[in-house]
Amino acid sequence: NLPNEYVLEGNGEIALADSITEIIESGNIAVESLNLMTSGEVPEDEDCLIINAPTNDFSKDTASAIIKYLQNGGNGIILSNYQEGDKKMPNFNSVLEAYGVAIEKGILYEGDSNYTSGNSPTYIVPDIKSLDVSKDLVEANAKVFMPAAQSIVELEDKSDTINVAALLTTSNQAYLKEQPENATTYEKEDKD
Repeated sequence: NLPNEYVLEGNGEIALADSITEIIESGNIAVESLNLMTSGEVPEDEDCLIINAPTNDFSKDTASAIIKYLQNGGNGIILSNYQEGDKKMPNFNSVLEAYGVAIEKGILYEGDSNYTSGNSPTYIVPDIKSLDVSKDLVEANAKVFMPAAQSIVELEDKSDTINVAALLTTSNQAYLKEQPENATTYEKEDKD
């Protein structure tokens, strides 16, 4: 029995690159699409749900199905992209909030050039914290490149059963530009 990974679709998610799908399948993991608008729930044979940067908000039913799956011991990989302008995604955010985290609106800019690649402060090379999931990367002294990264914060009001740990961190000179599409400078401004 091969483990199953379902890739969520139906909310404007970005398709997984063929190279990523090939890597997953080379690990003897079956990759299938899942549309919760039509199926209504995450299948019981699912080992992991991949949510790859939806561009449209979930319905309340979709968000509830995802939260139910995760609360029943399901695994998830949730990725997001910056939503330009005033676009709100309350149902997508409710899935994250159920696990004690939220995405701050905007794009991170790194003020310490030791944490960037190239000439852009948005090309961030963060510190990798040593956790079970990242131990091999830390031991190999590997680097991760995060262009146009978002800030994820731990919520104070979360369940006592949830433990949030930082995996990637910026320097203490990093700052958030709330509407980078309107920015006139890379420099930190008073509103940042």
